Amino acid sequence: MLSQMPQYLSVVAGGLLVVVLCLLLMGWGGLLTLLQRIGIAMFAAGFVLAAIPRFQGQAPGWGDVIMLAGLALYFGTTYAPKILQHVDGLDGRVDGRIGHRGRVDP
Repeated sequence: MLSQMPQYLSVVAGGLLVVVLCLLLMGWGGLLTLLQRIGIAMFAAGFVLAAIPRFQGQAPGWGDVIMLAGLALYFGTTYAPKILQHVDGLDGRVDGRIGHRGRVDP
């Protein structure tokens, strides 16, 4: 019984994560764009596809790729615009240009 406790805990944690992701997809976590919802759905699908081979001791596969692609899509759509705006402002002015030439005065 105690030797299988980590498996039971991981099943409970995985189930809780899937429930939370389903609630996010339904919009209970706030306003999400279509790409953010697709990223969350890809993460959940990849998580489910990757969980079963993990219990069987198999190597990473397509489930892991889908899960990581979903995370990348979600974080990319969530944080990329702010990161690009910050990088654009590093030359002292937010003007839509990102380059290595420094500040360009008109």
